[in-house]
Amino acid sequence: MPSTSSQFLAALAVLTTSLLSSGCGPTSTPPAAGTGITNSKSSDQDLSKSMTPEEAASYKPKIEAHAHVAEDANLNDLLLVLTNPMTGAKAKPSVAGKRIPMRGTVLEVKPEEADGPVAVLDGGNANGQIIKVKCVFAAADKEAVTKLKPGETIRAEGVSDAEIKDSVLEFKECKLLPPAENNPPAAAPPAK
Repeated sequence: MPSTSSQFLAALAVLTTSLLSSGCGPTSTPPAAGTGITNSKSSDQDLSKSMTPEEAASYKPKIEAHAHVAEDANLNDLLLVLTNPMTGAKAKPSVAGKRIPMRGTVLEVKPEEADGPVAVLDGGNANGQIIKVKCVFAAADKEAVTKLKPGETIRAEGVSDAEIKDSVLEFKECKLLPPAENNPPAAAPPAK
């Protein structure tokens, strides 16, 4: 009875032979000219060689533009980067002064703060440091912020200086955002 390693080598030989004979190996021949099929060594020059001069002159590459949908920042990931001694200084300019959408869990609500109503979000444990995220809203948003409850997950956006002070990252000019499409609010009970 052949050993397992002999069976493996025999199977490998059969597989290699079948791949090489089917044109999948280093001995494969290039595709026929004018088919529009290129191999890994081809370039744009090869593509233009397969076109007539009229086709090449009128050739326009197909480019599709899609609107970029900003995703909510994962607060823990953001804070891990900002608190990391190797990446924090380099990451701050890309965060500071930019309006950043985020999702977080409310720890507490302070509607009577001097700067405006505040929601404190859980930033998690970032490099051994427990961090909170302070979102300062406009006075006009006091009613909406007052309705927030500890433990509730919210979406908001705001502008930060990317400086963590006393284990708090502060965002100003915050606005509440509607729930994400992939996280819709609970459905209302059916009408009776």
